[in-house]
Amino acid sequence: MILKQSLTTLGFLSVVIFVMVFGQTTSADAQKVHALLLIMDDDLDIRKSVDVNRLRVKKTLQLLDINPEIWRADERQVQPDHIIKWVQNCQTEIEDTILVYYTGHGHVDHEKRHYLDLDTQNVELSLLRSDLVKVLQEKNCQLKMLITDTCSQDRGEIPPMVVKSFGAVVSRERRHLQNLFLQHNGFLDITAASPGQYAWGNNEIGGYFTAALVKSFTTDSDTDRNGFLSWEEVFSTTCEETEKLFSETEFLPINRQRMDDIGQETQKPNAYTLPESLTQLSSPTRQIPETIIGKDGAKMALVSAGEFQMGSNTGNADEKPVHSVYTDAFYIDVYEVTNAQYKKFIEANPQWRKDRIAKSYHDGGYLKLWEGNSYPKDKENHPVVYVNWYAAMAYAEWANKRLPTEAEWEKAARGYLVGKTYPWGNLTDTNKANYDRSIDNTSPVGSYFANGYNLYDMAGNVFEWCLDAWTEDFYANSPPRNPLYSGDLIDITSNFTNIKNPRVFRGGSWLSPLSLIRIAYRNRSAPLNTYSDVGFRCVIPVNPSVFSVE
Repeated sequence: MILKQSLTTLGFLSVVIFVMVFGQTTSADAQKVHALLLIMDDDLDIRKSVDVNRLRVKKTLQLLDINPEIWRADERQVQPDHIIKWVQNCQTEIEDTILVYYTGHGHVDHEKRHYLDLDTQNVELSLLRSDLVKVLQEKNCQLKMLITDTCSQDRGEIPPMVVKSFGAVVSRERRHLQNLFLQHNGFLDITAASPGQYAWGNNEIGGYFTAALVKSFTTDSDTDRNGFLSWEEVFSTTCEETEKLFSETEFLPINRQRMDDIGQETQKPNAYTLPESLTQLSSPTRQIPETIIGKDGAKMALVSAGEFQMGSNTGNADEKPVHSVYTDAFYIDVYEVTNAQYKKFIEANPQWRKDRIAKSYHDGGYLKLWEGNSYPKDKENHPVVYVNWYAAMAYAEWANKRLPTEAEWEKAARGYLVGKTYPWGNLTDTNKANYDRSIDNTSPVGSYFANGYNLYDMAGNVFEWCLDAWTEDFYANSPPRNPLYSGDLIDITSNFTNIKNPRVFRGGSWLSPLSLIRIAYRNRSAPLNTYSDVGFRCVIPVNPSVFSVE
């Protein structure tokens, strides 16, 4: 949802930068640069960050005596057709340049179409980026430019971080800006997009990509020393500068400089502070990597220690009341456990094969879709289903992991969002999850939305087993730290095959209606039961601790 920066050419980072068409340079200066800056800042989470981007780009253009037109979402209701019409109505001459710069929310749907989300409360106010590209390409002028600094919620490999410090932007020489904005031909399309929910940047420097891009408009970027600065040279320098920003960054979830109640009506836009738990995590003595690879080969993402608001006051009785819960830091699988991963487990533990599992450990439907030791054809990357709680616990034990507690699962699913219905916010969106029989089957893991922790399928695809037993009134009596219902951690993990009481599963599935993919929704079943839409993912505590006892 929130603006992000990345550089895909870096591997470790991933900004998608596409230079679609470059013509030959010309010695003729453009008569005029027509510039529109679109600032999506009606969201408290990103307002200060995108405003830094606005000032940085505006000041850069003013070095060329360009005063761009600026549309801010908090001042006017910007609609997709307004932007299209601005471009169409722009009176450009053949030697002119036209520039559209956007910073704010965005997403990529399951068909890989990139949208600019102009209003967080209205999904219909999203501009299909390819429509904007098309109308720009139709303009009869020397240089057409589109630069968007936005999240994509697409798949990628970027560790969330926050910059500790950033030096002043170096001074820029006017002649290099003339090279870039006045002396190129063709169409320039730069998409600075990254996966997941939150901004790659902070409230001081704005977006990393925009900061790196503008800083690259310098003499130092002229690598061939021919006195002419090309966009190719700028991109190369931008990649290096963004990598430098990340390399100088402490391991800390990004752009969370807000109290836990940010987004509520009483919260002021400038009231941004780091929660104490995150401040502690940023200490140089605790270099905690943002991602690790588990014994089973699964990528895992860090969920920081700290409090979050658990439950829902508008949901079912067992979801009430909303209450503050503190969890220690833990890693959680980025994706649900797949058929291919589960096959490795049963090959190493033949007692859990379909033809060998003890009858007391399943209901007769265990691995129902498998033929012997083989999962269904072409389903290696689909989540494993028809696995019960016992089997999920056994897999976790083999992988030196465990199942998440309900509190850990819900905190991970929220991905830093506070009080939202779904992992992406409050609006329904069929492009963000596999639910309500939209494709009438499971989908490959990671096919849909990634939340603020870069976790996929936390809503829909398959329900996921949790460690806890279920009871309706647990939230009313839940311990405030690391809650776990019905037993302690050691008792449950060491004697799981003897447990008989119902266990919780969360997240909704491909079969579930919209009401069941809510973050706070709770479901349960006997530990031996198997279903076509229930799977699991695992966690590893960063600092194992004694969990609360019922």
